[in-house]
Amino acid sequence: MYWWNRFVEFDRKPIDTQLLGGFVLEFSERLTLLSLLDDERFELNGYTVIRNSDVRRWRPVEEGSFRIRALNLKGVKPVRRRGLSLASWPDLLKSANNLFPLITISREMIDKNACQIGRIL
Repeated sequence: MYWWNRFVEFDRKPIDTQLLGGFVLEFSERLTLLSLLDDERFELNGYTVIRNSDVRRWRPVEEGSFRIRALNLKGVKPVRRRGLSLASWPDLLKSANNLFPLITISREMIDKNACQIGRIL
């Protein structure tokens, strides 16, 4: 199935009790790159990569749903970032470090309320 530009919700319980929603930009056997949606403002809010093994269930959001209609009315469309490698975590971190001035790493299984922000050395 062709997923580029599709809005998908991911269930990652027990890691996250809330559904994670975003546009699927790219995926590999182990990782998926999303353009995240800020549900309160209906704006895209950066990129995130999740481990496919953490996903319990996922579903594409129906085109006629309120969320999709609102995004269409606002003209919200994801921007694909070329050059990110999803081959492995080390490749992803290296390529993201080359593309972005700052990277946020959340280790949700260790501490859901903490993250590290900066550059990879």
